[in-house]
Amino acid sequence: MVGNSTIGPNSQVERILAKYGLEATSWPDDILEDDTNRLLLALLLEQRGENALEAIDQQSDDSQEAAYFVTEEPLPVTTTEENRLKWGYPATSVTVWGFDEPVYVAFRSEGEYRKIPLAPSDAPYHAGPEGGLGASSVWISKQSSSTADTQVKVKAYK
Repeated sequence: MVGNSTIGPNSQVERILAKYGLEATSWPDDILEDDTNRLLLALLLEQRGENALEAIDQQSDDSQEAAYFVTEEPLPVTTTEENRLKWGYPATSVTVWGFDEPVYVAFRSEGEYRKIPLAPSDAPYHAGPEGGLGASSVWISKQSSSTADTQVKVKAYK
């Protein structure tokens, strides 16, 4: 049964790794390459949303893509309860805009003095300190229950 082999360039592991561009193409390559390390690399790259071939070949100009998250539709802000928006990586900068009523934003989950009060005149609000923000989420809420509902858009750069 060649298709179920556990070693060699046509093994199940190599067929899985081929989807990530990390497969061994010959018997010598398969013997020299550590399957566990290559599977771990594929898992980490997938977790980061990166294509393995592009991540490995950093010099290829035509394979570079911007790494960012953006809300495609405005997010409703209808309560003083905080709603968390996650993008899954430590962002260097975050921009919040599109709100026409006062809102709070926070880039950490706990602690005193974490809520940043924003008025509509503050839009677009850009948080991007030197060295990067490092936040993988934002917490958003209305400042007061008497404030009208609004909406926001968020963009987070990797």
